[in-house]
Amino acid sequence: MSSKPGKVNFCSPDWLLAGFDLQADRYHFAQVSRLTYQASAFLDHRIQPLPTATSSLPGQKVDELLADSRPAPAAWVFHTGFCCSTLLANCLDHPGHTLVLREPLVLSRLAHAKRKSADGDAALQLATRRVTGLCERSYLGESLLVKPSNFANSLIDDLFPAVGKHPKRRAMLMTSGLQSLLVSILKKRTEAETALPGFLQALLQDSDYLQLAGLGAIDQLDLLQQSVLFWHCQRHFLQQRMAQAGADTFMILSMERFLSEPLAVLAEVSHFLQLGLPEQLLQQTVDSGAFRRHSKQKGQDYDPQLHHQEHQTTVARFRGEITAALEWARPLLERLPVKAFDQDELR
Repeated sequence: MSSKPGKVNFCSPDWLLAGFDLQADRYHFAQVSRLTYQASAFLDHRIQPLPTATSSLPGQKVDELLADSRPAPAAWVFHTGFCCSTLLANCLDHPGHTLVLREPLVLSRLAHAKRKSADGDAALQLATRRVTGLCERSYLGESLLVKPSNFANSLIDDLFPAVGKHPKRRAMLMTSGLQSLLVSILKKRTEAETALPGFLQALLQDSDYLQLAGLGAIDQLDLLQQSVLFWHCQRHFLQQRMAQAGADTFMILSMERFLSEPLAVLAEVSHFLQLGLPEQLLQQTVDSGAFRRHSKQKGQDYDPQLHHQEHQTTVARFRGEITAALEWARPLLERLPVKAFDQDELR
């Protein structure tokens, strides 16, 4: 991979922020194109095509860049994982109208740095403003939507502080019902057994959940019990942030409602996030566009009816394990209640 090409326009999203070094005070970029944002299911190691050029800037130059460009704040999608948030993001990605950043790796790295730092770390606060600003760049005439990994949900506190809220920034908060989450985990059991414990330990650092939940050794729990905590601690975190925010800051959405009413949901989301997507474009998206394509496996079709059938088959196959996990969760949910996002979630 080459570095430091001749002429670099860092104001353009053709230079994706790929990483940063707090100690060296440098910000690293990878050269991409508009096609990269469409072709990449996620802007991490799975990015397509692989960038062939890189460059970097010191923090002071980033400050000058952001002062000169003054990009408009993006709309954001935060989520609890396994809830079709990537499918939603794909349905909102329309060249000429909207640019969508799906899970930029740099945001997960920022969240990781935040968990390791002390409260009030001035260097990290400065880096957070720079990283956010560098993510909020779009092409001319295109609204911007950023969907971080749920590993980076803690960034809500920086983007939507309880005091001095940004008046123009809005976000989706997307989730699924607990049983739906358990089914998704079971469908990817081998992967989940490897990845979930570490992921959960990170998310548990983002709020006062563990103190309030009164739990013992997390590593002694089985996969579905840990999955309950994975869902519950995120819902607790999001519920706290909703209570602190203004009524026009967050729109909440369940996966269940999105899958049952895709056109109505997309129209509501476009309106709330001020994306301005035409109704005809959204109709095409639902009938034959991104809603009918697999969100993570490019080129594969997606069938909502087949998704429902797979869900029912998995429930039938693992009914005993799911029932046991839900019974184990019952006293925990009574001790630390979280509200349903909407009635569809309870079905």
